[in-house]
Amino acid sequence: MGNNQYTAAFTPEMEAWLQDNIDDYGTYKGLADVFNGVFGTQRTATSLCVFCSRKGISKSRKYCVPPTAKGKKLYVAIGSEREVKDGRGNLLTLVKTSDDYVGHYKNSSAGHKNWEPKSRVLYAQAHGEIPEGYCVIFVDGDRRNFDVDNLRAVSKSMLVRLNKYGWINKGELTKTGIAYYDLMDAVKGGGHEQTKSERHKV
Repeated sequence: MGNNQYTAAFTPEMEAWLQDNIDDYGTYKGLADVFNGVFGTQRTATSLCVFCSRKGISKSRKYCVPPTAKGKKLYVAIGSEREVKDGRGNLLTLVKTSDDYVGHYKNSSAGHKNWEPKSRVLYAQAHGEIPEGYCVIFVDGDRRNFDVDNLRAVSKSMLVRLNKYGWINKGELTKTGIAYYDLMDAVKGGGHEQTKSERHKV
């Protein structure tokens, strides 16, 4: 039972991401940092190593060491960026926001990701804290266009509606769609979501 913790909660998307990205990082610690930023988890270097070994995703077991183990480490400065693929295969740019990654080997309940999507970092800097459960989308669909006017924070329900009617990644049409659904929510008495969206006027 003790070893099941390393495989039970890995999704097919996570396995595919590891297969695509494992060779880009010299250690499982580096791989775990980016993996946690992509999937919002707190996986340890050891758990990724064990999972990859069991699934035949090649990486030498010599990298299966705790983050606190002695050895040469390549320091990555705060503000550094990495381009990876998310669980759906889309481009995702991550920014290192802290040196303070806390995981399994310390107090995981107090831990946090130290790599964040660049789009969320820039949006929060411009408009304040992003409401819980909201995601940041690229209005024109260009995942390298980080102009703050090209970023919008939307609820998951809003994202579903935009996708359903083909109003996603369409520039001005996407802005219009967000404004339309905000108005419809307000008319129907759903002012709570509309108020949150008002943090960024369309």
